[in-house]
Amino acid sequence: MKKLLGILTFILILPTACGHGSEPTQIITPPPVIEAMAEMATQPPPLPQPETILIYPIETSIETSIETSQEEPPEPLEITPLTLQDIIEIANYRSHNLIRPDYARLYELTHARSPQTINPWYFEGHPRPAHISSEDAMADVAELITIISQFYGAYIYFGGDAAFHAIKEQLGTLLYAQEFWDTDYFSYLLREYLSSVIRDNHFRIDHYPLWAEYNFMVPANPGRLTVFERSEAGIRSRDTKLYVAQVIIDGEYINVADAFRHSLGEDGSLYYSFVVVLPDYDAAPSIATIVYTNGNRFTFAISPLYSQRLEHRDVSMVQAYDIPVVTIMQMGFPDSTHGMDFAGARQFLSYAQRLRGEPTIIVDIRSNRGGNGRLAPRFLHILTGEVIPRNHYGLRVWDYDDFRRMMPAYTNQFYLAPESEIYAPSRRFDSNHILLHTDPFNVIQNDTLIILLVDRHTYSAGDGFADLMFSMENTLVIGQNTGGMLHTDLSFTNMTLRRSGININFGTTIFIHPDGHLPEGVGIAPDLWVNGDALTAVLALLAR
Repeated sequence: MKKLLGILTFILILPTACGHGSEPTQIITPPPVIEAMAEMATQPPPLPQPETILIYPIETSIETSIETSQEEPPEPLEITPLTLQDIIEIANYRSHNLIRPDYARLYELTHARSPQTINPWYFEGHPRPAHISSEDAMADVAELITIISQFYGAYIYFGGDAAFHAIKEQLGTLLYAQEFWDTDYFSYLLREYLSSVIRDNHFRIDHYPLWAEYNFMVPANPGRLTVFERSEAGIRSRDTKLYVAQVIIDGEYINVADAFRHSLGEDGSLYYSFVVVLPDYDAAPSIATIVYTNGNRFTFAISPLYSQRLEHRDVSMVQAYDIPVVTIMQMGFPDSTHGMDFAGARQFLSYAQRLRGEPTIIVDIRSNRGGNGRLAPRFLHILTGEVIPRNHYGLRVWDYDDFRRMMPAYTNQFYLAPESEIYAPSRRFDSNHILLHTDPFNVIQNDTLIILLVDRHTYSAGDGFADLMFSMENTLVIGQNTGGMLHTDLSFTNMTLRRSGININFGTTIFIHPDGHLPEGVGIAPDLWVNGDALTAVLALLAR
């Protein structure tokens, strides 16, 4: 039983999934004043920035330049300031019009899956030598590829046999080039070769993730010329009232809508800020050019947005200007008596009971590291009386009957009470897979305004909390994009290769999200992006 616990110990998120026979979500029409903005909100956007944001000026030989045209700009349209209710209606629109994933995708991700013939229990507690022979290294490679093929949730997604067998052949050619290898360097080689295929922030080799990372590029020296607003005619400079026709990054044209985020200032003001998402290998300073409709060009340097993880704090609830603010930075296990932050999780749930009937609440999950994926839906269930569905399917590589027999194993520090099954119901998908889903995909009516604060360090079960906001009316996600660590779960945390002792962590469950909704490494985009402290900004917005 203890062996089993080492394998199943840390499932960070168990999704509530739904069946393929559910009714389509009702499509609602926004009021005319916000229709254009609502359409923009439903497009997969660029990404936001973290809560505590430090923008470092960069040295660049490219100076900010402005090229002007003699052509007279058109008379600017008046812009009616949005109210808080307008912003909520835009968020309701995005929830009702989120296109949930196609059930047929599940069949694509289970086709030709290798049956489970090896015992993962054998891969625990093996010692780590300083050096390893090429023969032993290749034996570890072969076993690792077999483990991945039989247990890794995203194996088919990342190319299946064709992709992973090619990696095994490439490593074989390299490893047989010498007789012995430094074990640490062998670990590095595994990471390098596997990361050419796997981009999964839960998959780790010796605790190094096979990162899917992206940079949020912002003006290196922000000022009045990088503040924008939106009218029915498009995005325009708040300072010059000129409309944006094109955006160019390092010579490449990008979609104008993908370069601007609806933003909230610390004074509660609303505007649009310039934020562009680039892959992590584009970390060097870049050059952006905005071309306006009258021919004017504004060229400026952009650099990666840098953020710091917030210092960990215990679960708490305070009143800020008569508005309850709940803070939680780890999703613990409330049913355990000795597990990960079980006391904090119980306290968190007790707040939900006390907050029933409140008109507005703020839940601060900035820099939340994840943990128990059932805690957030349980909190919302107590608060609203409704089981909130998730917007993804979960597909676990495991025999259903075998999995049900192992459920008592949760009587460890990660114990989940049987009644929590309603937040992650499971059923047989085929002989080798379990479907995790809540029926049906729908948007729950809700009277309490729930404002969720997120940042780039909101991960895993924190990503899952943000996703739940898209299944409820009267919710706002504010801050920066979440971290985006929910392509898979984290089921195996104590695996070690039998000859090298290299540690392997990965998940048996893949999550199928709506297109553009929660990309790995990108995360969920907020309804309002904040350049500064999100709590300060929200309180100022509510005070207006």
